Amino acid sequence: MTVWLRGDHLVRRSGPVARRPDEPVLLIESEAFARKLPYHPHKLILLFSAMRHFRDELRADGRPVRYQQAETFEDGLAAHFEATPDDTLVTHRPQTGAAQSRLESLVADAGGTVEFVADERFLCSPSQFDGWCSDGRYRHEDFYRFMRRETGYLMANGDPVGGEWNYDDQNRETPPDEWTPTAPPQFEPDDVTRDVVEWVETTFEGSYDERPYGGDWADPEPFRWPVTR
Repeated sequence: MTVWLRGDHLVRRSGPVARRPDEPVLLIESEAFARKLPYHPHKLILLFSAMRHFRDELRADGRPVRYQQAETFEDGLAAHFEATPDDTLVTHRPQTGAAQSRLESLVADAGGTVEFVADERFLCSPSQFDGWCSDGRYRHEDFYRFMRRETGYLMANGDPVGGEWNYDDQNRETPPDEWTPTAPPQFEPDDVTRDVVEWVETTFEGSYDERPYGGDWADPEPFRWPVTR
C-alpha cells in the first residue's frame, strides 16, 4: 500500500502519513493541472515548491517517496502502477463526491485501486454536519456556536470565553489615520524553489502577457513566499 498525497494535503502529523508510518508516499506533479485554470505564477511556484520540499523532508527522515513529474495525473498514476502493479493507494477523501469519483476513475483506468480515508484537518465530519442541519437551516452563526460547544474551543463552563460569542463589531473597525503597517516578511528562495521558478517561467512563458490574466500583477518576480513550515 502507498499513501497518495495531493498538493493540498502536505501534512505529517495527522492523516494517512501519520497513521501509516511504514508505507511509502506518492506525490504527482501534473502540468495539465497547472493549466486547468489561469493560476497566478506565484501560486504554481508555491504549490510545486512546497511539494518538492515535503518530498525532501520525508526522504531525509528515511521515508520512501515516489515522486512523479508527469503531463497529467493519468500519466503519473500509470507510471506508478507500472512500477508497482499490485499496489493499493490510500488517500484523504476529497471535499466533494464528484472529485472522489474522478479520482476513483483515474486510478481504475491506471489499473489500480484506491482507498479513501477521512480528512482529519476538518473538525466536523460530513455525517456530523448532516445531523446538525437536519432541520434544513444553514446559518453560519448557529453552526459556529454548535462547533464551539462540541469542541470546547474558546469555552469556559459552557459559556463563551469573554462572555460573547463573537466580536465582529470590533473586527470591522478601521485603523487610525496615523497607522502604518509593518513590511511583510520575505523569504529568500533556496535552490529547490529557484528550480521551480525557472520551470514555471519556461513552461508557462507567454501565458500571462495579456489581460485579464496577465500584466504586471502576474509578474512571477520576485517570489518571496514561505514554502515550508
